Amino acid sequence: MPYKLFKNILPFLFVVLFFGSTVLSAQIISPKNTTTSSISDTSVLNDTIAPLPYSFKNDQKGSLFLDNNSETEVIFDPKTGNYILVQKIGDFYIEHPTYMSPEEYKEYRLQRDMLEYSKNKLNAIGGKTKNSDDERKNLLPTYYVNSNFFESIFGGNTIEVNPQGSILVKMGLIYQKVENPQLSERNRKSTTFDFDQEISASLNARIGNRLKVSANFDTQSTYNFQNLVKIEYTPTEDDIIQKIEIGNVSMPLRNSLVTGAQNLFGVKTELQFGKTTVTGIFSQQRSQTKSVAAQGASTLNEFEFKATNYDTNRHFFLGHSFRDNYNNALINFPLINSTINLTRVEIWVTNRNAATEGTRNIVALADLGENNPTNIGPANVNPFPGAKDPSNEANNLNDLLTLNGLIRKISTVNQAVSPYSMAQGRDYTLLENAVKLVQGVDFKMNAQLGFITLNRRLTDSDVLAVAYEYTDGTEVYRVGEFTDSGVVAPDNLVVKLLRSEILNTSIPMWDLMLKNVYEIPGAFQLQRDFG
Repeated sequence: MPYKLFKNILPFLFVVLFFGSTVLSAQIISPKNTTTSSISDTSVLNDTIAPLPYSFKNDQKGSLFLDNNSETEVIFDPKTGNYILVQKIGDFYIEHPTYMSPEEYKEYRLQRDMLEYSKNKLNAIGGKTKNSDDERKNLLPTYYVNSNFFESIFGGNTIEVNPQGSILVKMGLIYQKVENPQLSERNRKSTTFDFDQEISASLNARIGNRLKVSANFDTQSTYNFQNLVKIEYTPTEDDIIQKIEIGNVSMPLRNSLVTGAQNLFGVKTELQFGKTTVTGIFSQQRSQTKSVAAQGASTLNEFEFKATNYDTNRHFFLGHSFRDNYNNALINFPLINSTINLTRVEIWVTNRNAATEGTRNIVALADLGENNPTNIGPANVNPFPGAKDPSNEANNLNDLLTLNGLIRKISTVNQAVSPYSMAQGRDYTLLENAVKLVQGVDFKMNAQLGFITLNRRLTDSDVLAVAYEYTDGTEVYRVGEFTDSGVVAPDNLVVKLLRSEILNTSIPMWDLMLKNVYEIPGAFQLQRDFG
């Protein structure tokens, strides 16, 4: 019975023992895993930090850099007379002290201040610091003058100079080469130097506490009085001289009867004797006062000018006969009493812009077309009695108007005019590469009175010559040669000289320029009843 019972229980015991050993094995392995985990945690905590990619230094500032918290303290030792420099962070000394004699400390302080000043100004110019605009306002240092006499006069020993502005300089070189067979070899190439400058500058200086200097200069200013220069000296309030001004000054008066001037250049002083104040000024007036009266729909302006201030180098008679008949033609103005009518005009001037189109070589003769002996210059020119005045047949200069004459070549012009005892600049002019003006664009013509008006005033060295054709009601007459007269370039055209490169008031040619035309300030149209 027991044997059978053991036999029946044996499988159950085997199952119990198997599971029991499995649980025991699991309990033994679990502590082993715990020990491994503990070892893993300890290894992580003891790991070292990897090197950082940034190299920090204690003297670097800004952004990711650390500020240098150390401070330099200077201590003067009265016993030894030396200076002691120590480095501190808070209340802790971090370096060994440095000892300097007074001379060494002066040199050290000077070098340090200069270096600090240069750094601040360079950072201000580069815009790297805060409030850099304020730092840029005064880039020059303050100067000190060690003089008691200087301080007694100017009330201080400092000099401050604040310049501001800009300077723009443009330089260039223009080279032009034109392959034009009508031009001479010398005139085919031209080199021009182009230079331009723009200056806008101002200067404010202060010497001590009493003297101020201010100046403004701008090449693009509309008026000259906008460029100001002023020196102002202001002593103490107890001095007799209260103020001295030199340069651009003004003297406004609080009086309705006597008006003061605002734009003056000179010296102004203010003196005080007790309660009496005296203001004196010695200057040149650069402004003027004008009054304008309005009547109806127009304004009335009063003006004055000298008879010698006529409009020069713009208005010219084409011949002396037109000038002689000028007053008779206007005797019944506005009706013009003249049978003359200009039908064609060609005007030639000096080529100032290196133009290549519409250019010709010309020989201009002052006495060409003149028949009246009083209107002929000192040259050996003989008028033909009874010939039409003016015309090419009026005098013996007509002999030069041949197609193959010596006057056609530049090299033989002097030989051609030598029989007439002519002087260049007085009686004739040889002008190469002359420019022909366009009527309606460059000049206007009065066909009945026989004069022209240039839109551009001639310079002192410009040459003006003309060829024209007119009718007196019956026949057509010509003075000079036109471009279609059969003279082919590069041969010279012969025309009449109205103005040469040399001004001479003693020859008849001087009378061809009108001297009765004036520019009225602010006027664009004259009234009919202008007297």
